[in-house]
Amino acid sequence: MNFICGRNPVIESLKADIPLDKIYIAENLTGEIAYNIKNLAKAKGIIVKAVPIKKLEAMTSGLNT
Repeated sequence: MNFICGRNPVIESLKADIPLDKIYIAENLTGEIAYNIKNLAKAKGIIVKAVPIKKLEAMTSGLNT
C-alpha cells in the first residue's frame, strides 16, 4: 500500500490528476485546506474519510511528523 502524506502533497496530487483510491483526513481538520481537499476529491469521485489522528499516525508510522 502506498501513501501520500501531508495536506499540501495530497492537494497537489489531486490537482495533478495522480490516481488516488481514498483520502484519509484527520477528523478535526477544518478550514480552507479541508474544504479544498474535500471539493477536489469529490469532483474526481474519490472517497474522503475523516478518522482520528491516532489512526493516521498508525497508518503512516509517523511519516508526516
